[in-house]
Amino acid sequence: MARKRARAGQKQLGVITLQTLLLVFTGGLLVLILLLGFAASYGTFRDYVADQLEGHARDGATATGLSLSNAIDGRDTVAAASLIDAVFDSGRYLSVQYLAHDGPEIAGRQAELNGLTAPGWFVELASLPLPVAEAEVVRGWSRLGTVRVVSHPGRAYNDLWRITLVLLAGVAIIGGLALFILHTLLGRLLKPLKLLEQQARAWGQKDFRKRVHMRSTRELNQVTEAMNQMAEDLGRLFEGQAKLIHHLRKVNNEDAVTGLYSRGAFDQRLKVEVESEEKSAPGVLAMIQLGYFTEYNRAYGRVEGDQLLRALAARISAFVDRHAESFAGRRTGAEFALFLPGASVADARVWANDLLQELDGVYAELAAPMDTVVHAGLAAARPGEHVRDLLSAVDEALRAAQQRDESCCWLAEDGVEHHHSMDTWRTILTEAIRKKALSLWLQPMVHGADQQLVHYQVFSRLKNGDGDLKAGVFVPMAERLGLLVD
Repeated sequence: MARKRARAGQKQLGVITLQTLLLVFTGGLLVLILLLGFAASYGTFRDYVADQLEGHARDGATATGLSLSNAIDGRDTVAAASLIDAVFDSGRYLSVQYLAHDGPEIAGRQAELNGLTAPGWFVELASLPLPVAEAEVVRGWSRLGTVRVVSHPGRAYNDLWRITLVLLAGVAIIGGLALFILHTLLGRLLKPLKLLEQQARAWGQKDFRKRVHMRSTRELNQVTEAMNQMAEDLGRLFEGQAKLIHHLRKVNNEDAVTGLYSRGAFDQRLKVEVESEEKSAPGVLAMIQLGYFTEYNRAYGRVEGDQLLRALAARISAFVDRHAESFAGRRTGAEFALFLPGASVADARVWANDLLQELDGVYAELAAPMDTVVHAGLAAARPGEHVRDLLSAVDEALRAAQQRDESCCWLAEDGVEHHHSMDTWRTILTEAIRKKALSLWLQPMVHGADQQLVHYQVFSRLKNGDGDLKAGVFVPMAERLGLLVD
């Protein structure tokens, strides 16, 4: 089960979340829009710079041509060269040439493209056009030549580089801020889903107390309200079922009058204690019964009888609390069972006598002036012994104790007598009656030195396959089974 949960957790970690999906899709779309805006702005500014270069070259060519045509004599090469040098030295032109109308250069200056703040890769990437502007040089009606001017793109590249950096910084700042806001917004909007997941996992642990109170979108709010309502309904349902199960378990395991174990629950636990292979010293079983309880019920009523049973059960419960791991139950009527796990026979006998005196005192006080008596039978559980044999042994011990008119505790004997169930006893006794297997032993009682016969003691024995059974063993069982007649 743990491995399955681990594999399920790994699979869930490999699945993309809704928040990540929305963030990637929306963020990617936003970044794409910003990049398109950057590209458009970059292209527009580049075109603007290119137009500026072309206009600058055209203006320079026109101004130089007019100066050579009007201000100075264009035929004077020295003056023309001085003018060309003056124009070129402004640093705004890459090339300034004065060409004769038939082609040879009269004067001119050219420069290399260097001293730029923009990196070389950007210059190659931008690759601004270098338009060539021309203007005619005339004198009167004579055409002296042509002025050819190329503007220096250095400032244009620097401006374009600076604008590119500003645009990139703007895209990064706006994009980062937008993604942060988007991430925060999606986290806020989708947080109820995480809480709903935690709530569902809590349901799997049968915990229906968790509620989701965070507000989000209208749709998620409706889902949250539905889940909370379902949790409340399931909580009430499972609480009712738990109470019902607890009630049924209590009805099945507890005696309704005394609150002790019921007969079935006691026998079930006793079987675990006695027949378990882990128990090296199973313990001692005690069976306690109130004498004359039928007369008490008849005299005082069932309500008073139940109160008596509850009072005695309280004393038995207190006894159980004082002895670790012991447990008690009510079997039938005024009969109680008590098991002391791991107790020795000697200790159990002392404890049982103390408990018997305490119960006898309570019984006598509540039943006065009626006669009262409390009997108890003890039987030691042996390793490997079955519960039915132990119950038969303690039942026989209880019947033996009931042969006395006073409250007493009787320990089941080990040896020749075998402990049988009630059905087995019924079979043994009916077969003995049918076969007339009952025998009487006479023992003479004499007096004095002359051995004068006083009377005979009569002992009854029941012949059985297990040997001769004493009257103290089979008579109580015959009386209990209704096989004795007056």
